[in-house]
Amino acid sequence: MVTLDFWSQEMFLDANGQKTVTEYLTVLINQFQKNKMEIPTDLDAFMIETLESLNNDLNAIEFSNFPLKITPEFDNSLTEQSMKN
Repeated sequence: MVTLDFWSQEMFLDANGQKTVTEYLTVLINQFQKNKMEIPTDLDAFMIETLESLNNDLNAIEFSNFPLKITPEFDNSLTEQSMKN
């Protein structure tokens, strides 16, 4: 069993096989703006480092050059719904 820190958990749960890294960065920026929080200057580097760790160290996500359908056991439909609200 692996315990993830806050950001690793958020990024894992947000992975839906449909977003590019650039699109996901836009989602994060929009969340900061929506909550009237200052956007960290290193958000992009931090996000990429976290995603690479999830991929390389934990094998929790994978990168693809095309959209992927998430298998049902990893489908986070509730998380996706909350991001739309």
